[in-house]
Amino acid sequence: MHLTILHIPSKRCEQFEPFMIDFDPSFTIIQVKDKIAQYINVLPCDQFLSFEGRTLEDKHTLTSYENIKNGSKLWMITCPEVIREKYHVFVSIHTTNNERNVVDLDIFYYDTVTQVKYAIYERTSIPMDQQRIVFAGKQIEDNRIFSNYGIQKDSTVHLIIRS
Repeated sequence: MHLTILHIPSKRCEQFEPFMIDFDPSFTIIQVKDKIAQYINVLPCDQFLSFEGRTLEDKHTLTSYENIKNGSKLWMITCPEVIREKYHVFVSIHTTNNERNVVDLDIFYYDTVTQVKYAIYERTSIPMDQQRIVFAGKQIEDNRIFSNYGIQKDSTVHLIIRS
């Protein structure tokens, strides 16, 4: 299985150019990380992989994620152990009929906007493609590190639902 590994830029972590690598589909994610470590010299424990907004779990195989196929692109964040702590944010959801709900989330400092949208989807069933997250008056972009926008512990972000 031929996959492209794309690195998500982070203020706190080293950056790498995208690269392609072949894996056996039966590889566990930790085996994938081991093979990646041979290419970029980053310990597997410092690699975080995601696909379509979901964090890939070390014990699962590539084939256990049904949408990962030959030619897929995995997103990678490399972070030292120091920033693996979670923090709490509030999501203020604005609905089309002017109602407002607040959801609280515990997220990692290295989570991407896409991963946060997936967490919101799991809690609210609002499809990810209908979510627009705004912080400090600006829409934030998918596949960027959520905390890089200055979103800190106990911050409130606003979720606008697209129709």
